[in-house]
Amino acid sequence: ALNGATGDLIWEYKHPLPAKILQDGGNLSSRNMAIYGDTVLLASSDAHLIALDAKTGKVVWDNTTADWQKGWRHSSGPFVANGTIVQGMMGCGNAQPGGCFITGHDPKTGKELWRFNTIAQGNDPGADTWNGLPVQSRFGATPWISGSYDVETNTVFYGVGQPYPWIAEMSGLLPKREGQKNNALYTDSTLALDPNTGKLKWHRQHLENDTWDLDYVYERMLFDFNIDGKIGRAHV
Repeated sequence: ALNGATGDLIWEYKHPLPAKILQDGGNLSSRNMAIYGDTVLLASSDAHLIALDAKTGKVVWDNTTADWQKGWRHSSGPFVANGTIVQGMMGCGNAQPGGCFITGHDPKTGKELWRFNTIAQGNDPGADTWNGLPVQSRFGATPWISGSYDVETNTVFYGVGQPYPWIAEMSGLLPKREGQKNNALYTDSTLALDPNTGKLKWHRQHLENDTWDLDYVYERMLFDFNIDGKIGRAHV
């Protein structure tokens, strides 16, 4: 934190990473942070979600969201939607079965309030779109960039990455089995979630069964538009 008038350093926080993560290298980026009330919110490469006192830099709370030793990582930071911290998890390209997930957290404690799996499973809409593969053989669907939030509809939007491995014959999505669907939801999709419950409002898949690593994870930008004098809300 810097003095806004002089640029002088007020405080500095450094999150210590495990030696193995530093030795292995790979994706150690952190694309964004958030400010909520008097706290600065950040996510680390070893799967911690952390709140700092904005005035002092002291740790308010530090929660582990997943086991980094299994390959889980945060490459983007959190944002706050209607009083809930929302954070996406990456690392499911490291052969983690069942795909990645998005979580909602209490800003006072960091406690996890809900979890949404980015690979459809169980009774989820689209659970039958993985060419008959069991959940433990479904990989990918990484939300590795932060989502966006529409205040008017109280909706969180997230982009989701491709299936892994992204060559469909290797992932088991091709050849298509008789009587099965193989578009692999919710990969390469836009998700619309309720930030208070994590429930899926709707989804839109942009590319079925991505075997080209095209990856539709990128930011969803909200804007208003005017058609014949009527104002509407859209995202791209």
